[in-house]
Amino acid sequence: MNSSVMSIQVKDIFDDSMIKMISSINMIYDPVSAAPIDYNTAINSVEGNDWSAAIGEELTSMNEQQIQGINFEETFVPTPTFTSLRLLFSISINKEWGIRTFDVKVAFLNSPIDKPVYVWPPRGMKLPTHSVLKLNKALYGTKQAARCWWLHLEHILKNIGFCINQEDTSTYYMDSELGRAMLWIHVDDGALMASSAALMSFISSRLDKVLRIKWDERVNNLVGISITPLADSFKFHQPDLILKLLNIIRRFMNKIRKKHRQKDL
Repeated sequence: MNSSVMSIQVKDIFDDSMIKMISSINMIYDPVSAAPIDYNTAINSVEGNDWSAAIGEELTSMNEQQIQGINFEETFVPTPTFTSLRLLFSISINKEWGIRTFDVKVAFLNSPIDKPVYVWPPRGMKLPTHSVLKLNKALYGTKQAARCWWLHLEHILKNIGFCINQEDTSTYYMDSELGRAMLWIHVDDGALMASSAALMSFISSRLDKVLRIKWDERVNNLVGISITPLADSFKFHQPDLILKLLNIIRRFMNKIRKKHRQKDL
């Protein structure tokens, strides 16, 4: 897209903290080529060879690991297991490590992107005709946002000194002069366990420098799991999930009863 790029103010849409995190959003103005084009128009245009090459590269990269009709159009991001969470909590209790849960604010907006992505401006934003927005960071709702965030977080954790657990690639461990630490994270919610207060402080301060994080030392909730600390253990409970399943069962049973009544009539 041949276009001029100019900075715009978006304070009416995002608060100041979010603006700082996503840097600036660029407005692209191009009355000729800003409108969407279909496949045939793109291939038959002056830039047709470039379009063909780009499509070929994408299909080749997808075909190396993914299968048409099964997972060809899927984007993969690792997620941790509930078993890993229970294991890390058990280790922490057994070794009397400190535990803190955390929540990364607007996590995806921290993530750099390696390819240009353009989006239509949101309703209420007054821009010149034929204007679109060019993203500088990942945005919620875009296909690669979750993977971009995972890669960005992995880079941050490696710089601090964490290593990936090969058995569960959303859990990390660290061995340092200050002690040992383990980290479990599901998208933007996680738990940090450390063998010393000094190591806990070191890790949390390093993360606070590059991410906006809300820490909680009470350890009473994580990804919808209600956590109750006991004398020598933790009790995990999922009331929201239980209620959701019960409601599904009730609706299913009500449908069956309704069908039986109709048959009786």
